[in-house]
Amino acid sequence: RLSLPPAATPTPPLSRPFHRSPPASHGYSAKSVDPATAVPVTFIDRGGTRQTVRVPPGRTMLEVAHANEIDLEGACEGSLACSTCHVYVDEQTFAKLEEPCDDELDMLDLVSGLKEN
Repeated sequence: RLSLPPAATPTPPLSRPFHRSPPASHGYSAKSVDPATAVPVTFIDRGGTRQTVRVPPGRTMLEVAHANEIDLEGACEGSLACSTCHVYVDEQTFAKLEEPCDDELDMLDLVSGLKEN
């Protein structure tokens, strides 16, 4: 049998503390990079501050940024469901990249103020 509070009793508002978990690096650690195979990548923030890190082949820029505590938003955690982690690369590097898939191009259509690259 349920016991309900009287109607005149005020109910406290529901509240939940905000908690932010650390970004997932999916097994990548900035401390365990093999210098023989890693390539240097320089992140430049909006203020012009540069941070160069060594990146092993096969890692995404989102994983690398988070593992090196570089502020790069990835609202969908890299599942290609948003466009918050898009990055720009120099022309020499851009020429070496594979063509983007249709899903990636669709997400880039949603970016506000997207530049050519």
